[in-house]
Amino acid sequence: MSQGSSPSGAANSAERNSPPHQESSRPAHLLDTDGPTTAQASGMTADIDPFLLSMFQFNSERKFGFNKLTTQSVSQEKVPVHFSLAQPSVFRDSREEVGMDLALGDSAQHTLESLFSIETGQRLLALYKEYVAPQYPIFALSNPLDTRKSPPYLLAAVYSIVQPFVQLDDILFIERAYDTPPYAQLSRIVWRELFAELHAPSIPVIQALLLIVVRPPTTDHLSEAAWKWNLFGTLVAAAQTLGLHQNPKTWHIPGWQISQRRRISWTLYATDKWLACAFGKPPLLHPNNWLVDSLSNCDSFDAGISPEELSYLLSFSCLTSILSKSLQKLFSLRALGLLISEPSATSALAQEVLTEPVACRAHLPSAQDATGQRKETLALKTACELGYACIMIQISRATIRPYLTAAETQEDQNGTADEYKHARVQARTAVREAVEFIETLDLDHANIFCPI
Repeated sequence: MSQGSSPSGAANSAERNSPPHQESSRPAHLLDTDGPTTAQASGMTADIDPFLLSMFQFNSERKFGFNKLTTQSVSQEKVPVHFSLAQPSVFRDSREEVGMDLALGDSAQHTLESLFSIETGQRLLALYKEYVAPQYPIFALSNPLDTRKSPPYLLAAVYSIVQPFVQLDDILFIERAYDTPPYAQLSRIVWRELFAELHAPSIPVIQALLLIVVRPPTTDHLSEAAWKWNLFGTLVAAAQTLGLHQNPKTWHIPGWQISQRRRISWTLYATDKWLACAFGKPPLLHPNNWLVDSLSNCDSFDAGISPEELSYLLSFSCLTSILSKSLQKLFSLRALGLLISEPSATSALAQEVLTEPVACRAHLPSAQDATGQRKETLALKTACELGYACIMIQISRATIRPYLTAAETQEDQNGTADEYKHARVQARTAVREAVEFIETLDLDHANIFCPI
């Protein structure tokens, strides 16, 4: 999709076409996996100014210690970025105050293994890698999921989200054919652990919360919109604590951590837009304060995704940017106040946005070609097609909206008869394309991951 000739568009284009992150010759020090410490980003308006903090004497690891806290500098460029590193003991009192015990890990691991053995857990992780991971590339090959080493709450979240795919594993299908998925037990493991970890969130906390948010409902005909949106707000706050609202591209941390952080940041940004659209809520994230709002080629580094999967993810990133623009220009509260009785202005804005999803879709293979591809590629292809249909319907809803208001008089409608006719044709086309997409779905699509 063209970005125009603006400086920001040129910068975005250069970033998308840049080579993958490599381990450069500059010193790089672990941030998110450096022992038991947790890293919390220092903000511009907090108690210590980052620019003043840059004047401190850092050691060879770009750290300096004071009392029980250590500060790590990851960037000393135009805008310095620092993190406070703290040992778990620092948060012991606050955890105990709300009834949380630090020593939860062993008992949670024991409970988890009573539900799923280590061997079964490994098969569940394989199902996750095949059916879910391509759409949510939030893990890194350098720090993969492990049935013995990963936090129990994260494993429980992963095991929960892959339960619909257990029947697709030959061994698990036989072993658990008559077992009801233990969603309640897994949820108790997740929440008991996560509630304590929110005092000092980590990357695994973000990963677990995200998987809970996008997990399909376990009960038919029950809306989880309010709960998921409330939970996503907690997830966003925890992500900001970890500095995931910033772009780590030039930070002095390993290349795989740069790439993983960018993928997680974008996944949260995309989830925000699609959840907001599905639930009828204002998005929580804005590009002014969330810098990774699109994916690039370099973000595939250490992700374990194929070039074909990356191609679809980039297309979905393109669609997400279009959705973000349409939500802001056509559905924000201020936009509604200005456009609700202005069919001409609404139509002009809609036509401005409308060409972008069409151009983005043109780069995708035809729907008929998708069914012969691997399951994970089919899921990404389907997500792109579904995203396109959703955007076209939302734009059509905005275009026809002024004609549905009580304030619109018959005289006004007669004065804009051609625009009204065009809006109806556009809406009819969007609905017809959505129906045609639904009609292409077959049994192959029954075994793909569909979030929310």
